[in-house]
Amino acid sequence: MENTTKMLFDKKSVATLLDVSVPTINRRMKNDKHFPKPLLIGGKNFWSNEQINHYIDTIQSECTSTA
Repeated sequence: MENTTKMLFDKKSVATLLDVSVPTINRRMKNDKHFPKPLLIGGKNFWSNEQINHYIDTIQSECTSTA
């Protein structure tokens, strides 16, 4: 059975998951066409684990296709 637990990550958590800084997340939000659009909850940005996993898959496939 597939794990269907949905989790939300704030900007700092996403930065930690991607091993980048929060300013890098801000730049990616502005300039990276593949970076997922956040959910706005209570004035804060959040991303689902599904969005982040898809983004990671996308950038990994781009890296392997250009190598």
